[in-house]
Amino acid sequence: MHTYLTRTSAISFLLSTLLVGPLAAQQPDLVTDRPDQTESSAIVPRGFVLVEAGLAHEESVEGSGESFADTLVRIGIGGPLELRVGLSGYQALDLAGGGTPNGLGDSSLGLKLGLLEGQGARPQIALLISSTLPTGADGLTSDRADPSFRFLFANDLSSRLSLGTNAGIAWGTESDDTGKLNTESRFEWTASLGLSVTDQLGLFAELYGEVGLGADGSDTLFDGGVTYLVRPNVQFDVSAGVNLAESSEWFVGAGISFRLPR
Repeated sequence: MHTYLTRTSAISFLLSTLLVGPLAAQQPDLVTDRPDQTESSAIVPRGFVLVEAGLAHEESVEGSGESFADTLVRIGIGGPLELRVGLSGYQALDLAGGGTPNGLGDSSLGLKLGLLEGQGARPQIALLISSTLPTGADGLTSDRADPSFRFLFANDLSSRLSLGTNAGIAWGTESDDTGKLNTESRFEWTASLGLSVTDQLGLFAELYGEVGLGADGSDTLFDGGVTYLVRPNVQFDVSAGVNLAESSEWFVGAGISFRLPR
């Protein structure tokens, strides 16, 4: 199935720890990579860990599915560099061709490198390099490490309006009718417009898609959503999206992002 799922977690004791208690006098702004598909060009500062997690339901021509506790952990390791560990969480699929695979999906490992600070019309630019790891259950793993890279751009259009764009290439593993594994490449792009309604409430609207660099076709999707900063280190979100070429393909999701230490 295509993966348009967002990330979440349901760890209640961490929530209660984060929502209660005094805040540090000064904290960096919380800039997350969810819930949209556009990865931010911001780097997690050294000494901080940002956890972004979500749940989602997806419908497509290939079937339907749910994802639970799909989590990205971003670790500031110093300078313009962050380490990223992705955990697909528990997935339950109902494939149109038959089969209901369920279990943990593949994990991922990556690095985000800041390349250029934004100023005026000049965008903030970063490079994201990552790879999936074949740690998932049968029917949910690609059985190979699938690498990808993206260039990440961000522009502040005004004090309340921002534009984020991504462009890159990803390699994926698919099996043919005989069960043979084949590697296919695709160009991925995103463009997300974000509006800060207040200091706590944010909205976004986004176009994103992929173009097969081999015999595959292309997809263009639209999504939008809401973020709400309940604390300087805790953010909730909801989002939904649809395939513009195939309206029967859609998803809805919700999640939370929190940063440690407080």
